[in-house]
Amino acid sequence: MTYATTAFDENGKDLSFEKIDEIQGESNYFRLYRTNGGATTSFGLVMRKEKPIIFGLKLVSPIKGFSPASKGRFEKLTPESARLVILPNGYGKGEQIYEFKLY
Repeated sequence: MTYATTAFDENGKDLSFEKIDEIQGESNYFRLYRTNGGATTSFGLVMRKEKPIIFGLKLVSPIKGFSPASKGRFEKLTPESARLVILPNGYGKGEQIYEFKLY
């Protein structure tokens, strides 16, 4: 039998899912998280749209995933649009660009 474990820091933060960047849209946030599955997996990146609802609750929609990848950043293009730049990862993949609307 195997058990899945997740590492948490002293504040209860999930160390396997680390926020590395965010950009604000009209009524939501687009956030970029680095995933870390442990020693036998590669890092990955997940872009999510998160909309606050009430009392700390939020509606979360996964937008796009990149694997293997470990570094990226958002860049605002216009008041209505932005792009996500995934930096080269050393595994043969060069820079990747994903453009999206901020709504």
